[in-house]
Amino acid sequence: ALRYPTAFFLAPPAEVAAVEQSGPMRGAVLCRAGDEAAALSAVFQRAAAQAPQRAKIKSFQVDGVVCLSFGYDAETMALAGAGDGRPAALLKGENFAAAIKQADPDGLIVGFADVAGLLGLLQDAVEREGDANVSLKVTAALEASGLVGVRHVVYSGGFVGRDWRERAFVAAAAPRKGLVSIFESKPFDETLLARVPASATTFSASRLDLAKFVATLGKAIDDTDKRAGDLFRKALGGATMAVGKSIETDVLPPMGDEWVFYTSPDVGENGLLGTVAVSKPKNALKAKQALLSLSLFASNSSKTALRGKDFKIEGRSTQIGDVTVYYVATPFVAPSWATKDGFLYAGASPQIVAAAAMYAGEGIAASKAYTEGMKSLEVTQPVSLRFIDVPTLLPRGHSSLTSIVRLGLGLSDMFAAPAAEPVVPLLPTFRRESAPSVSAMWADDAGIYFTSRESFPGASQIAQLSIEQLMMPNPLLAGSILLPSLNRSREAANRIKSASNLRQLGLACIMYANENRGKYPPSIGEVIRTQDVTAAIFANPRAEGNGVPPLPPGAKPEEFLPAWAEANSDYVYVGARLTSAANADAIVAYESPEGLEDGINVLFADGHVDFVSFAGVPQVFAKGGTPAPAVNAHGDMGPAH
Repeated sequence: ALRYPTAFFLAPPAEVAAVEQSGPMRGAVLCRAGDEAAALSAVFQRAAAQAPQRAKIKSFQVDGVVCLSFGYDAETMALAGAGDGRPAALLKGENFAAAIKQADPDGLIVGFADVAGLLGLLQDAVEREGDANVSLKVTAALEASGLVGVRHVVYSGGFVGRDWRERAFVAAAAPRKGLVSIFESKPFDETLLARVPASATTFSASRLDLAKFVATLGKAIDDTDKRAGDLFRKALGGATMAVGKSIETDVLPPMGDEWVFYTSPDVGENGLLGTVAVSKPKNALKAKQALLSLSLFASNSSKTALRGKDFKIEGRSTQIGDVTVYYVATPFVAPSWATKDGFLYAGASPQIVAAAAMYAGEGIAASKAYTEGMKSLEVTQPVSLRFIDVPTLLPRGHSSLTSIVRLGLGLSDMFAAPAAEPVVPLLPTFRRESAPSVSAMWADDAGIYFTSRESFPGASQIAQLSIEQLMMPNPLLAGSILLPSLNRSREAANRIKSASNLRQLGLACIMYANENRGKYPPSIGEVIRTQDVTAAIFANPRAEGNGVPPLPPGAKPEEFLPAWAEANSDYVYVGARLTSAANADAIVAYESPEGLEDGINVLFADGHVDFVSFAGVPQVFAKGGTPAPAVNAHGDMGPAH
């Protein structure tokens, strides 16, 4: 295939009956092997002789082309051409002729897939099975995913001058449906791109609306299988209950639909651990609150999963300059994030995130290599784009490639035949031929496009190759977090919802402290006045008869609700004396025990909530330095009850 023009194709059987005889597809490998045609033909013939007769594998030569075919009754029918009843050439087919215009017909590599035809074969195969229910589900799945709107896909790769260019096209005409509809072309926010340093060695940007994606995915699942759709919604509901915020309305919608990822020597190292992610949330405050809720949930869940172990995984925060960075305290890497000036930053360490947030130099638009590379693509409104400064990264990538190749050659030297060197070209040779790599994806009414340019095939992969990353063990601890069952009793569900209320209170207190020199709110009323919370979180679902009353005529919410919470909250707030430096055992708030039967939920200073039985209340409160509510040692309420 590397020495001579070679093609491989698959095609459907001529008749449905042929499926039972030789399989659902037929095809061939074709090679114009020149002077080696006879030798290659002999190899093919030996292979064909050893194959089962049912497979109809044949080897032959026609017009200098060596062919190994399967599934054909008449061997020459595997080759297109005039006369002898042979089929028309693919080049003359309407679909291929339209598709190849979006690629390079003379490319070194060309590929084409008739997606509509493949989907038709799939549906025919399902219908032949005779199960109407399965057939309906397959049809619904294809429609919900949007694949029914895809006609064909074409790809090409070849040299244009000294550059290697790849192009691809997915024929999916607008309006696109299902998951395919998430591809939307429009200019990237210039202020977001400006947060990428001009010195960036790798840079990519993509457009993904997470809220739209989840909503579209949910609809696709529901349209395909109502039972699966119900499970999907229950999973979202369980996640909402555990996190304390709605995934569909409070967590995903505030996030931005544009994301950039980069490495830069002005921020950190050029490898994976130096990668920074940046987005511009639609609502920075709500996005921050959602992330804090997720951080607290992850921290609380890990504490539950690791209870009784000799180690712990916690979410923490630190102040670096004027940036508050939140991170997960784990070995080797500490997944971190921060918000600053309306942007969200994430990375593998607090230092990387802080450096990215505080960067004040020129943006990526000031990079000549980037601007010239993107100009060569002639794309104005990409869905995604990518830039790699290959010449800068090559020394490290070349060293890694040499080490990996030498591993194989060294084993050969030691245990088999001596290996010749050098297999990998010299670094000066690579650098002489290298140039920045650029790629982009975009969409219009006709379909979805992709194009890329680099100095030679695989240049960007070699430049980014790192032996350390290939051999580095995964530093993150994987665990299974069990969400509370949705089928438990009403009391158990109310206990979970009450804990969620306390977590939201804890989140609001942490945000208040961040804005007030580390001091916690002086009262519950102050929490409502200053933070984005609803009064409903101060009504315990475990307590009967107490809910947020309707707003009296003429009353102002900002005056009435804080006063109501001060006088009627089902939670006892004792955090007024605390600061953000408080010990994790310090108690911020707890459920009022009155009317409860077995124990209370308690909110601690690090944001986690524990359920404490009445028998354990004295010990827990003593450790937290807070006067305990009146309960006796048997777990029954004391005089207050």
